[in-house]
Formats: sequence, C-alpha cells, structure tokens
Amino acid sequence: MNRLNPSWPRWLSLLMVLLLLTASACQPKPRAPALDNSPIYVNRQEGFELLVPEGWFQQSKTELPPGPLDKERTLVLYRSLKPTPASLDISCRDLSEDTDIGDFLAQRKRSGSGWTRIKPPEQVQYGGKSGTRYTLKGKPAGKSTIAEIVVFRRGERVYFFGGYYSEGDTLRRTQLRQFLDGLTWTKP
Repeated sequence: MNRLNPSWPRWLSLLMVLLLLTASACQPKPRAPALDNSPIYVNRQEGFELLVPEGWFQQSKTELPPGPLDKERTLVLYRSLKPTPASLDISCRDLSEDTDIGDFLAQRKRSGSGWTRIKPPEQVQYGGKSGTRYTLKGKPAGKSTIAEIVVFRRGERVYFFGGYYSEGDTLRRTQLRQFLDGLTWTKP
C-alpha cells in the first residue's frame, strides 16, 4: 500500500512562496534622481535648463510622473546658506487658463502660509518666453521673508520659479534673478 506524504503539499507551497518573494525582491524599485551640483541644471522632460550661480547647492530633484499634475510638484530645489539663507524652488502644476495665479500663490501651502502680495504682477522675459513675476511677503518660521515667483505657462502646465530670501537682502534677490537670467527653454 502506497501512502502519500501529507506534508508534501505544504512543503511545495512553502517553496513556491519563497520563490515568489525572491522574484519580487529583485524587481527594480523607483528611485529619486541623483543630486547634481553641476553649474547647469537640465530638465529634458519639461524642456528647460538654467545656469546655477556659484555657492548654491541642489537639495532635491524630482522626475514627474506621466500624465496631468493635479497638485504642485517640485522639480528642483536649490539653497545657499552664506552669507544669509535663500532658496530657489522650481515647481509646476496643471491649472486651468482661468485660474488667478496671484490668488493661487497667496493661498498655497508651500513655504508656510500667510503670504500677501506686496507689488503688482510684473511682466518679465526670460529665455525668450514671457512670464509674470509675483512678489509676496510672509513670515515662515516667524522671519520676514520675500518670495519672488516668476510664473510661466505652457497650456495647462504652469511653472513656478520661486526665490525666497530675507526681507531687505538685495544680494540674494540679485542672485535669484541671475538664475533666471541663465534660463533657456529647450522645448517650444
């Protein structure tokens, strides 16, 4: 009489589970792009590049997911700490043509809240494209801060080039504008 070993199916099941776990562990995991402190930031996906002033370092960088952007996403964040802290945050989001960008900027939650416009919007030209500069004032972390945000629109996609610096710091304002002086759009 030949009896089947009742532990055989359990052992085979365990082997199958181990093989599946091993195979799934070998799948590539999503990774953030490597930070790069080269003198030129290039974003081929969105079609622009810019020169980075000396003394600024890249703190974060992201590649966008495919499809529409229903929330704002940072593309790259640069900081400089000396002589005083400042940052350049380049982000984008899809917004309808009838969105009031000034109201959107004052109400968004990036870099704290409580931002108010202190100047009327100013038409500017960088890299051969027209944009609008919005100047806001806020107190993130209790310190009086200026945000100069230059906005470019390409259809539904809106790009925010936001420079943040201490109120009265004209050196940082100049450096942040140098970023935009080095802007080149590589896609129409």
